[in-house]
Amino acid sequence: AMMAGGGARVSRAEVTEAAVEDSMRATIQRSRGVVLAVYSPQNIDRLVTLYRAAVRAGRDFVMDLYAASMAAATGRPTVPQASWDHVRVYLPRVQRRRVIDAGAFDRTDAVRGERIYPEELAVRADELVLTFRASMMHELADAACLRDATCIWSLWPGYLDQPAGLKLKSWLKSQGIPLEGHHASGHASVADLQRLVAALVP
Repeated sequence: AMMAGGGARVSRAEVTEAAVEDSMRATIQRSRGVVLAVYSPQNIDRLVTLYRAAVRAGRDFVMDLYAASMAAATGRPTVPQASWDHVRVYLPRVQRRRVIDAGAFDRTDAVRGERIYPEELAVRADELVLTFRASMMHELADAACLRDATCIWSLWPGYLDQPAGLKLKSWLKSQGIPLEGHHASGHASVADLQRLVAALVP
């Protein structure tokens, strides 16, 4: 579902993860600059979907340190890892400060060879799908990597009408960055719930 101007259109019910991947790939292929991806790395299915969509569109998928840590913690060989081809790790300022404050340098050491830095973001913007958080707005503007960018929103659309979402939309508009929504709720469909009830015969 496209998200234009001030509001978000509610996605059709029961969208499959495969459909989300296809629509993301199409958006990534259309984008001439960096693709900023807003999603929850705790949603492992969505992390995998974004990686697959990026690679299918001929781009590298850039996780932040938190997403890389979540992926590593799964211990699953099907979840993209920092060491994979077409995967890089960006360390936003906020996460860098947390690492320093906690002395958790083992986390950055684990991804040292896969790090991508602001200078490379600017040079390779049209080759990247970048995990994005609102806290990164100013540092990405400073990195001069936002020309012709697109933002993918892959969370519940209602968040965009809350204060943080409104602030993000305002910033995207100021940067001339279009916002597109690609999301599936992950909740059981009505048909699935009816089958469950029929099977349990409560």
